[in-house]
Amino acid sequence: MHGTSSGTAMEIRFSVRAATAVYGTEVRVVGAADALGRWNPEHGAVLRTEPGQYPCWSASVRMLASTTAVDYKFVKVLPNATFEWEDGPNRLLLARSSGPALAGTPTFGQ
Repeated sequence: MHGTSSGTAMEIRFSVRAATAVYGTEVRVVGAADALGRWNPEHGAVLRTEPGQYPCWSASVRMLASTTAVDYKFVKVLPNATFEWEDGPNRLLLARSSGPALAGTPTFGQ
């Protein structure tokens, strides 16, 4: 994930390594912010991948710059409309005045 701030909004780039076994599966980031669907996978931010980037998925999401901490998880949306949530505790996005404190590209479920 990478981030830059601009005025009252901050552009956050979420990314994850997520191999999918079923063609047509989507990967989304879902969490405690409006931009992340308020924990509803149907409204989470959709990540994209390309043949040369797979299994890395990514998306840029605009979030309020005043956001200081947001819990989130990555979710696979299978073609039959069921959800596969990653195991483990929630991930945490921490923001600071110079922009969000972000890590590299995590692996789904780790």
